[in-house]
Amino acid sequence: MNERSVAPTGDLMVNKALHFIWNNSYSGINAIEVADYIGVTARTLERHFKDSYERSVASEIIHYRLFRAEKMLKDPSLLVKYIAYMCGFTDVRNMIRAFHQAHGMSPIQYRLKVA
Repeated sequence: MNERSVAPTGDLMVNKALHFIWNNSYSGINAIEVADYIGVTARTLERHFKDSYERSVASEIIHYRLFRAEKMLKDPSLLVKYIAYMCGFTDVRNMIRAFHQAHGMSPIQYRLKVA
């Protein structure tokens, strides 16, 4: 995963949602909170998001949480449990499962690979 700035999608609503997600993914936000921030229903935001960005709001939230986790895993002094909570996962098991789905390895295996 590469870090990216808020890339224009041609849809102002999606751009505003991406900016909110990238700045608040660590706080445990969900798709409904993103839609509330934008001032639309979750269904409307999802439709715009999938049309413009080809993934769901929830997928983007997880994507960015994992991106943050990847960066933090490079610091061997940080516990995986701490990283999970700092990235907005409600449970370390949720982060491990999402990380494995995205990378085909556990966070610990990833840490050993990039160390």
